[in-house]
Amino acid sequence: MKKTNAKRGAPPPGVALELKKVHPNDLFLDPTNPRLAGLDLKLEDQDGILKVLWKERAVNEVVDSIAANGYWQHEVLFATRESNGLVVIEGNRRLAAVKLLCSAELCRKIGATGVPVLSEAEQKAKKLDELPYYECPRNQIWIFYRVQAC
Repeated sequence: MKKTNAKRGAPPPGVALELKKVHPNDLFLDPTNPRLAGLDLKLEDQDGILKVLWKERAVNEVVDSIAANGYWQHEVLFATRESNGLVVIEGNRRLAAVKLLCSAELCRKIGATGVPVLSEAEQKAKKLDELPYYECPRNQIWIFYRVQAC
């Protein structure tokens, strides 16, 4: 039997989606993210979601990586348009890290310490001012995962 792994990637052949870019402030963290299972969080509680991701889901590691290397443009976020705007389905820890790197106020608000808040020039140089994303319905995110033989 062949071993397989799910791989994140571009849309599969035959699926036409436009790669878009958006400022991180125009994206919402997803309260239904599997990393937040069992918590009673709502979309409106963005600070609460961010706090849980920071304290319990190792966002500090992502912060360190992005601060040192910039945002890798091939790590595209996947978002769905819901009543309040664009909600990130895949990439919540990356989005959380970017939001923290861009806002000392947000770091203080959720108690995130040791975050090197970046100037606007540094944010632009590290490609944090516009994040790449694909928009798709929540129930179709599975089409972006390809099963490939190892």
